[in-house]
Amino acid sequence: MDFQQTDSAADVLGSDVYCSGETTVIATPVALKAIDGGTAGTASQSLNQDNPGANEVVGGWEINGDGLAWDAGSWSIPIRVTVGSSWLSAKRVDICQVRGGVSIASLGAWTGTTALTAGTKTFPVTGSEIASPQAGDKVVCILTVFNSSESPEGVTFVSDQVIVSPFTAAEVNRVPMFDGSGCLVIPPPEAVSV
Repeated sequence: MDFQQTDSAADVLGSDVYCSGETTVIATPVALKAIDGGTAGTASQSLNQDNPGANEVVGGWEINGDGLAWDAGSWSIPIRVTVGSSWLSAKRVDICQVRGGVSIASLGAWTGTTALTAGTKTFPVTGSEIASPQAGDKVVCILTVFNSSESPEGVTFVSDQVIVSPFTAAEVNRVPMFDGSGCLVIPPPEAVSV
């Protein structure tokens, strides 16, 4: 299932490191939603990393997990940088299960070094399955950035790319029944609309 990055503000994603293992978050993280069937963002978003020589969580996207099967598989998390900086590098992208604003589990992470110069950067993550997510659970995809300069640095991006996930729509329970001629019929699977 794909999730369109939007300009809509996230509900729970905020000033937290979640499952990233990092210790600091920028002063104003960018916290947006990625929505199945959503409208692509158009606004310029600013990521300002003011801590030279350090990694900091700068924000990311929140996905509503209700009505979905949280399957294992390949994720693709892109960011389209419109005004880049050779001083800033993506160091990790983490996918976390969040319940009530608290990180419950890590689904997976990309680690490496990718300069946040202008252009679309895509981060592949192999995600694990969450067998029994609860109603209201969210997925947050968060970006950690390293500032290699001696002063604050920033980039601008547009939240208009598509996050590809292995998630699928959960199936409605299928109950066998008899038709009018006495034959057993099992209805075909029907996806829950999300």
